[in-house]
Amino acid sequence: MSIFRNFAIFILFAASAISISNAQPYSPADYKLQFGIAIENGTDSSVVLRSFMQEKQVYFLVVNPRTLHTAVLSNSALLFVPENLGKIAQLFSKSAYIKASKEAVVRSNQLQNAGIIRLPKIAKGVDLTIDLCPSKLPLDKDFLWNW
Repeated sequence: MSIFRNFAIFILFAASAISISNAQPYSPADYKLQFGIAIENGTDSSVVLRSFMQEKQVYFLVVNPRTLHTAVLSNSALLFVPENLGKIAQLFSKSAYIKASKEAVVRSNQLQNAGIIRLPKIAKGVDLTIDLCPSKLPLDKDFLWNW
């Protein structure tokens, strides 16, 4: 059970990493934790993290286990196969997502530098992460949207 709890913490990290440029305002309904595999175009597989309803359509929050790119995809754009976390970890054991997940589990009980502190080298560029700790102050949206 501890591994599941720690993996869930990592999933929250992944869910917060959705590309801001793809973010759209919406009011999802029936938002829930849901694990599985999303098969797009009959070949490309992603890991399903969450599901929700929007305008009577089911959507999934997915992460590409190799590139760590996240997306929101409609049910009509993929084949969804429900799966447990153990099977997902087994299927994608050599992927950047599972390697990062394992590091997050190992560090999850630390007070400092818990979770992921470095990602596997996937491509050139910069990975920006932001810790959205509880605060009385509002989020500085100008910092995020003026890149």
